Amino acid sequence: MNFFNNNGIRTIDFNLPGVNVEKLRRHWNEFAKSIDSCPDCFDGCGIVICAGGVSYYTCCLILIKTLRDTGCKLPVEVWYLGSEISYEAKSIIESYGASCHNFYDYDNATSLIVYMLKPL
Repeated sequence: MNFFNNNGIRTIDFNLPGVNVEKLRRHWNEFAKSIDSCPDCFDGCGIVICAGGVSYYTCCLILIKTLRDTGCKLPVEVWYLGSEISYEAKSIIESYGASCHNFYDYDNATSLIVYMLKPL
């Protein structure tokens, strides 16, 4: 079950045995070695966040506010699908100098399910 603690941090009740963590770490390291280098179309530094729905939006807003409060000036992009973020919620994010992007404005892949946005 997901919930937020008193500090606004979302915690998840999930425990993975150490042997499984090590197995996943080895698998991830092998996979990471197989990834091609970054395409030339990317330039500069920035932060990209996938944040649709109320709970992820809340985490996103806390993250952006914390980044700005600590002096981070990196560009921040918040990506979501369809109507996951309201106009009012986008306005709040943009007031912190971040930009919001609806993936469907760039690609009409309407068969995407919420968790599929992250790897894109």
